[in-house]
Amino acid sequence: MAAAEIEKLPTEILNDQQQDSTNERKAPPHSAALAQMPIVPALQKWSNSQLNTLGAPANQSQQVAAKPVLSDVTNAVADQKDWVKSVEGLTVFLKELPAEPIRPKERLVHLDLKGAPPSIDFFEKSIPLYAQLGATGLLIEYEDMFPYNGNLSFIAANNHYTAKDITRLCDIAKYNGLSVIPLVQTYGHMEFVLKYAETIQLREVSALPQSINPCKDDSMNLIKEMLDQVIALHPGVKYLHIGCDEVYYIGQSPECKMKMEKEHLTKTDIFFWHVSRVATYLKQKNIKTIMWDDMFRNNTDIQSFKKYQIDTLVEPMIWGYVTDLTNYFPDTIWNVYQVFQRVWVASAFKGATGSSEYATNISYHLRNQISWLKLIQKAPRSIDICGIAVTGWQRYDHFAVLCELMPSGTPSLALCLQTLVHGTINATIVNRTSTLLGFSEPIDIELSVEKPLAEAVPTFPGAKIYQGAMMLYVAHYWVYKFEYFNNFKGWLSDYNLKYNVSSFSVLQAGMLGYDRILGQLTASKEVMEVALTEVYDKYTVEEWMEQRIAPLFKRLEVVKEKVDSVVKRTVWPRRPFQMQGPEQS
Repeated sequence: MAAAEIEKLPTEILNDQQQDSTNERKAPPHSAALAQMPIVPALQKWSNSQLNTLGAPANQSQQVAAKPVLSDVTNAVADQKDWVKSVEGLTVFLKELPAEPIRPKERLVHLDLKGAPPSIDFFEKSIPLYAQLGATGLLIEYEDMFPYNGNLSFIAANNHYTAKDITRLCDIAKYNGLSVIPLVQTYGHMEFVLKYAETIQLREVSALPQSINPCKDDSMNLIKEMLDQVIALHPGVKYLHIGCDEVYYIGQSPECKMKMEKEHLTKTDIFFWHVSRVATYLKQKNIKTIMWDDMFRNNTDIQSFKKYQIDTLVEPMIWGYVTDLTNYFPDTIWNVYQVFQRVWVASAFKGATGSSEYATNISYHLRNQISWLKLIQKAPRSIDICGIAVTGWQRYDHFAVLCELMPSGTPSLALCLQTLVHGTINATIVNRTSTLLGFSEPIDIELSVEKPLAEAVPTFPGAKIYQGAMMLYVAHYWVYKFEYFNNFKGWLSDYNLKYNVSSFSVLQAGMLGYDRILGQLTASKEVMEVALTEVYDKYTVEEWMEQRIAPLFKRLEVVKEKVDSVVKRTVWPRRPFQMQGPEQS
C-alpha cells in the first residue's frame, strides 16, 4: 500500500511516563481513592438491553439502500459544546484556504479488500451512501480477493469473491453513477503473488516476495494475464491503476544486473522501462494508466520521464496521508509533475495512523484533506489535476494485521468526502452529515475515552462495527491503565514475584477494578462477534477477534495470575532479600 512513511499515533493511549507524572507521590495506593477503579465513562450509559440491541440483527433502517440526498437533510442535531469545540480546533488549518473553495473534480473512494472481504450485500447498502456524500468513483484494490482462474487460480485466496460478485459490485457502482477503477499491483507489493512456490523464480530477490523481477519474460506474461482477467470482469473500464509504489528491490536480480551492465542502465531506468511496458500494454487496450508517484517523486531528471514516455503513458497519483503536506513533500513537488499531462492526488480517511489501529481518528484525516486542498491551490494552472482518491487501507501490506475496517471508518469517509465537496469543513457540515448517517448527536471527530458513547446506534451500513470498535477503544484504555496501575507497578514487579515480597492489601486494592473492566471487555467482545458477522465472513471475524480482543483478555489474566501467585504471609525476611534466595524469602 502507499502508506509506509506516515505519521503514527501511539497504539497504547498512555505511556509509562504519563502514568508516573499523574500518580506519583499521591495518597497511599491502597487508600479508598485509588482502590476504586472508576466506571468507563464512555460505557457508563449502556444498559444490558442496549448491549443486546447492538447485537441484534440489522434493523429496517440499515437494510434500506436509498437515503435522502445530503442537500435535503435538515439540521436535526442540536449543537453541543464538545462538538463545536472539536470543529473549531480545525480553524488553524482552515484560515489559509482560498476564498474560492477548491473542489476536486473527481472523488474516488478507495476500497482495500485484501484478505478481508466485506459482503457484496454490505456494498449494496454502502455505495449509494458514498454517492450521496459526494463520491464520483471507486478505486478497488482486490489483491487476493479477485477470482483469478486458470493458471493463476492459486493466487486467489480461499475466501475470494466470485466472478458474479465482481459483476454485481460493478453493477451497483454503475447504478449509483460511480465509475470503477481496478487497482492491480504490478511491481512492488506483490506478496500475494510471489509468496508461492510456483512464482518464487520470479522474485527480484529470491528470499523476498515483495517485488517481481521485470527482467524475466515470465514476469511480464504473468502480469499481462492478471490484467487480462481483471479487465474481463470490468467491461468498458477506462482507467486501471497499476500500483508500483514502495518498490524497494530494483536491479538486484542476476538478470537485471546483467541488463543494467550491458545497456548502461540505472535502477531508475529499470523502473521506468518496466512501467512503460505495462502502461503500453494497457494503452493497446484503450485503457489509461494510473500509478502511485513515490518512486519518482524526487526525480528531477525530466528527460528520464520522456526517455520511456512515462510523461504520456501514465497519470501519476501523488499520495500523502499526513496532516501537514507542506513539510512532507519536497518544495519542488509540483515542478516534477508539470511534465505530465494529467495527475491525481490521494488522501486517506482511515488506515494511515498505525498498522494495528482499529478506531479512526477523524480529526487527523480531516486535517489531511484540508492540507491537500491547500497544496492543490499552489499547483500551477498548467497541471491538470483530475481528482483525488480518498484511500482507506485495511492492511499495510499482504502480511500485516488488519487495521480499521471499512464500517469503522465510514464516519471519517463521510466527513472527508464532504470536506472535498465543499472545499471546507464546518459545524453545519458535521451536523448534516451526522444526521445522514443516523447519529443521535454530532459525530465526535476526536477519539476520546472521556465522552460517553451515544445510546442509539447510528443507522449507516455496518454501524454496529463502528460502535463496537469505539466501545473496545475505551475498554482498551482501561486495560492499559489497569496494567500500569501504581499498585502493580510498585508491588507486582518481577522482583516482587521472584522473592515473594509484596503488600497483599495493596494488590487487593488494585484488583478491585478487575471485574468491572473484564465486564466491559466482555461486552465489547459480544457486540463485535455479532456485528462483524453481519458484514464479514467467518475467517475475517476470527482473525479480527484474535488480533484485537483475545490479547486484551490475556493481558488482564496475566495481571490476575501474578497477583494470585503472591502468597499471603504474616512474616517477612530481613533485607537484603537476595541472601535468602527466591524460594526461601
